[in-house]
This record gives sequence, structure tokens and C-alpha cells, in this order.
Amino acid sequence: MLIESWDEEREIYCGRWDQTDEYVELTRINLLFNSEDPRIFAQRVAQAHQERIYADSQIRYNFFVDNMPTDELSELDPEQISRIIHMATASRYLKSRQNVDTTGIMYEVNQDFARTMNKIIMDKTLETPAEEQENMIPPKLNLPEKPPMKVAPYYGMVPIPQHDFPERFSNFCFKSLYIKEEAIRAMVEIRTECNQLLKENKIFFTAASLNNCRVDEFR
Repeated sequence: MLIESWDEEREIYCGRWDQTDEYVELTRINLLFNSEDPRIFAQRVAQAHQERIYADSQIRYNFFVDNMPTDELSELDPEQISRIIHMATASRYLKSRQNVDTTGIMYEVNQDFARTMNKIIMDKTLETPAEEQENMIPPKLNLPEKPPMKVAPYYGMVPIPQHDFPERFSNFCFKSLYIKEEAIRAMVEIRTECNQLLKENKIFFTAASLNNCRVDEFR
């Protein structure tokens, strides 16, 4: 195939077949250049098709969960609702206001809670064998494998390698000075004074112009 042009708007290569001189348009994923490794090209195409199957199944999976009925699902009890409202209005700005309308936000919370319950039901149903699902789940729903569960740590701390804490702390404090306003102002003033000396005062001399002079005549 002879590539003639590249359509930037549609992101398509345009060209003609060598044997038939037929005009053809190909996307980058379906085009193999002579300088490419055919094995890598085949792996890329296979992965793209597999990712497309996963994306299609994921879209249909979310569509099923969003349209599952919520009439018979359990709702948040008054204690949970009160705790959520208290935590949501605990800021300094909202504490000073009276009769804050939380109807809209609580409706969204209930919707998210119901969707989460439906998602749990869907996941449990998908884990059962196909013959026991009683045609509840449409076929050809190929979802990617779930990542393995992380092992819960025995301690509630993050392990760190052995290090010299006083030295690290000293370096951290020293480098943190560069974010202080006083240190930045001092460096700016020092740089300004240095530039002013270089511009107005002759503190550098060449060997030819260097003469003996008194300290008070140095300027």
C-alpha cells in the first residue's frame, strides 16, 4: 500500500493498494509500516480489540445497574441521615447559617446508596454459574478481571527503610526555608544589590587598567 496523505481531522491515512490501485482509508491501528515489527503490530491489534470488548461490556454493565429497580431496596435510616447532614454542615461557614436546605444533596446520597446496593446485587449474580442465573443477565457480558484484593497490613503504619532521621530532618528544615516569604525577600534584595554593584561600580578591572589605589578610592 502506498500512503498518499494523512487526514488530521479524521485521523485516517489515505492511500492506494499496489496491485489494484484502489483508493483506501485506514486508521493507525490497522496500518502496518514496513519498519514495524509484525509481532508487536499483532499484539497491539489484539489488545485493542480486547479493550473494545471490555469497554462495550462495561458500558452495558453500568446501563443495567443504573436501570435496576430501587423500590424494594433498603434506605438510609434516620440516624445515618442525621450523621451525614451533621458532617456535611460542620464547616465554619455553614454553622453560622440557619435552615440550610439539604433536600437536594440528600436525594443524591440516596440515589448513590441505591445504586451501590444494586451494584452489589449485580456482582453477586454475576458470580453465580450461568445455569443458575435464570436468564437474568444478558449474554456476552465480558468484563475485565478484578484486581486482586490488597492484603490488610498488620500494623496501622507505613514501613520505611532505615535512615538518619536527624540529618533528614535538618535537610528538610533547610530546604523548607525557600518557601518562606522572608527568605525569598532576602534573596531578591541580595540579587538586586549585586546587580546594582555590577552596573554602577567598577569592582572588576583588567590587568592593563589595574593601578595602585587607596581603599577609599576603590570606588
